[in-house]
Amino acid sequence: MEKTPRPRKPSSLKDASLPNVSGRRLFAASPEQQSAEREDAVKLTQYRRDYWQNYKRHIKRVFGTIDPRDYAQWETLAAEQGRTVWGHIYACACAYLSGRQLASADVLTVQTELVAELRRIGNNLNQAVRLGHIKAHRDGTLYANSDDAIGQSLLSTFERLEHRLCQFETDVKTLTPSHSPHSSRPESLSKPSHDC
Repeated sequence: MEKTPRPRKPSSLKDASLPNVSGRRLFAASPEQQSAEREDAVKLTQYRRDYWQNYKRHIKRVFGTIDPRDYAQWETLAAEQGRTVWGHIYACACAYLSGRQLASADVLTVQTELVAELRRIGNNLNQAVRLGHIKAHRDGTLYANSDDAIGQSLLSTFERLEHRLCQFETDVKTLTPSHSPHSSRPESLSKPSHDC
């Protein structure tokens, strides 16, 4: 008795996952479209070639050598600020050239928190103003009444904004080292910008 071969089933996921395209017709792009795609590819290739050929003319490299003890000090300072050694040296040089004081990692952390808080306050203001416009439009008036709940919400949000900005200014003064004779810190930073 002879065995008849069984029909093969797809044995792998690869065979089973191929799309069935037997009923579709494939069309080639028009000659104009093919020509436009070739021109775009040539332009991109030329742009890349020009960019890398001009790269050496626009970018200057700076090299330096320091002893291991100085490198260890720079490495410690950079780690405290959350930067790489080169990033910290570059930041210090830029701060020195501009006559500004370099912000510490603590100040940058407080600044990041401030930005997040300002985003939340901005969202609250946008929502309150949008509600005020909707209410004024519904009431048929040009302006919303400032004595209602929306107006009070706006006023409290502005007070929160002012408080947060004053707190940020206080935190920066607390976290920034005091003014020393060899520091390049401008005197304008030692006084508050407004009455907190």
